[in-house]
Amino acid sequence: MTSGAQAAPHRPGRGPPGRFGLPHQGLHGVDELVHLADLPVVHAVYRQAVLGLLTG
Repeated sequence: MTSGAQAAPHRPGRGPPGRFGLPHQGLHGVDELVHLADLPVVHAVYRQAVLGLLTG
């Protein structure tokens, strides 16, 4: 199911292309899970982006 936009091809084990965030499986399903090992890196990137926007 798509949200009106054309669905991007999926690469198994890598998530949709062009996305940034934590690797995940079963998005919005009862078996959804996220790989937390990458959380510090993702947090640092988002934090730097927000600080750059605020101090810009």
